[in-house]
Amino acid sequence: MATSREMEARPADRTWSADQVQFMLWLALPERGRKPRTQMKLAAEMGRNDSTLSEWKHLPGFGAEVLRLTKELVKAGELAQIVYAQVRKAKRGDTAAARFVFETLGELGDAASIGPSTAAAMAVALNVVVNGQAVESVSARHAAARELLAAFTEPHEE
Repeated sequence: MATSREMEARPADRTWSADQVQFMLWLALPERGRKPRTQMKLAAEMGRNDSTLSEWKHLPGFGAEVLRLTKELVKAGELAQIVYAQVRKAKRGDTAAARFVFETLGELGDAASIGPSTAAAMAVALNVVVNGQAVESVSARHAAARELLAAFTEPHEE
């Protein structure tokens, strides 16, 4: 694979062939999701020599383009699954998952700006669960909201 400097350097006027883009997309997929499974078989399907594909990996900007495509694929598919999994965990009372969901959706600003009413609204929105049971009473919701607020305003490791 290209060095980090080569990956960062992508000439603005660089255009990639259809085969190069196909190879980039193949590289951007997780290994278990690649079809065909090997670079050699992909090269054969393209009517190319395996060494040609290996040489492409060293072209200036090639690695950066693979990385960009990987990010796009993650955003398009995997990220949605991750967010929904975190929403399910947040609904069960996982405050770290709740933080992730609200930060990802851009609904959580600076922790200092979160007031009790916002935390209570978040608790209600997430259908707060305490000890495996949905919180029904207002006082229990407020207690859960205070706990949620404390979790959001405590310093956390980056």
